[in-house]
Parts: sequence; structure tokens; C-alpha cells
Amino acid sequence: MGALLTFYYKQEMSINAEVKTLHQQAEQAALEGKYKEALQLLDSALMKRPNYDALIQDRQITTMAFNLMNQLDEASTSLKTGKLSAGDKSIQAVAKALKERKEPVFAKVLAAFNNRKVTLAVLKVKKEIDSLTTIEALAEKLDTVSNLKGKEAETVEKQIVDKLASISYKEAEQQVKQKNFTTALQTVDQGLSYAPENEKLTSYRERVLSEKRHLKKRKRIAFNWRSNRLQKKI
Repeated sequence: MGALLTFYYKQEMSINAEVKTLHQQAEQAALEGKYKEALQLLDSALMKRPNYDALIQDRQITTMAFNLMNQLDEASTSLKTGKLSAGDKSIQAVAKALKERKEPVFAKVLAAFNNRKVTLAVLKVKKEIDSLTTIEALAEKLDTVSNLKGKEAETVEKQIVDKLASISYKEAEQQVKQKNFTTALQTVDQGLSYAPENEKLTSYRERVLSEKRHLKKRKRIAFNWRSNRLQKKI
């Protein structure tokens, strides 16, 4: 009888050790965002200890993290295919669920959520760029994008800056044709404030200054010529 109890005790201790190892492996996998692997490990542990509360609770939490990550993957697919409304809806649903979750296991979900949120914001701005035709409207969108991080945000920011420079150049050209050089310089300078390295605007600024000087010189010559003629008549 004693030998049987000893065997049973050792067997139970062995199962406990195995369950503990599986539990620890599941926790590590979940922290790394490997939720499917974590669930498989937890299921293996639960087969050995089906009534272990800690395993049951961790499986519930990991399942939630797994489902939220799947929602974010669906949102990513929607965004890539131009379905911004569907992507936005999925992201908002995840945001609502994450508000009440503070467990470390949700860290990877939160990181993915922030990434999708940035992507959505960038795509919304990108969609609006083509319809924006004023410096003021584009500048407002530039402020929005400049607060976002990532390569997508940088790409859209460059598109906005390039369009700002292009609009500034075209407006300045029209102002130069009307001999309104002071306003043209202000327009070019405004464009350069957004695109300081734009060579086309920088070069055009020199041209505007040159034409402004020439106009001023011509006016002075004309004024002197008229003054001389008046003096001769007197």
C-alpha cells in the first residue's frame, strides 16, 4: 500500500511539474504575441489538469488576445484593399475591448493596434490629398501627418510637401505675370517654409527677385526720363 501511494505521489508530482512547464511556456509565447502557440500549450496543460483555475483563466485571456489580433489582421486587410470604413470599424472595436485590459499579454495587441491606427489615419489623409487644392488645406493635413510615425506617414508627408511646393510655384507664376512681385515672393516663401529644400522654388525665388529689381530699375529710368523731359519743357 505504501509503495502504491509513493508511486501515485511521484506521478502527481511529475504531472504538476509538466503542467508548470507547459504553463510557463504558454505565458512566454503569449507575451511574444504567439497566441495560437500559447493556446495549444495551455490546452495540453488543461488535458492534464482540467480544473486548474490559473490555466482556465489564462486560456480565457489568451483567447481574447488571439481574437483581438485576428480582428486587427482583418482590419489590415481591409485597409490594404481600400476598405477604410470596414478597417476603421474593426479598429474601433479593438480599441473598445483594449480599454479594460491591462494584462502584459495584450502588449503585442496594443502595439499592433497603434500601428493599424496610424495606417488608417495616413490612408484617410492620402485619400483626401488629390481633392485638396489650397495651401491652407494641405498645410492642415501636413500637421496631421507630421504627428504620425512610420514609413507610410513619411511617404504621405512627402506627397503633401511636394504638392504644397507645386501649388506655391503655380500661384507665384500667375502673380509674376501680373507684375505682383511682392506677393509672388510671399507665396514662394510660404511654399519654402514647408519645402525648404525644394530646388525649383528656391531657383524661382531668385528669378522673382531679379525681375522685381529689373522692374524697379525700369520704373526709375522711366521716371528720370519723364523728369528730364519736363525740365527741358520748362
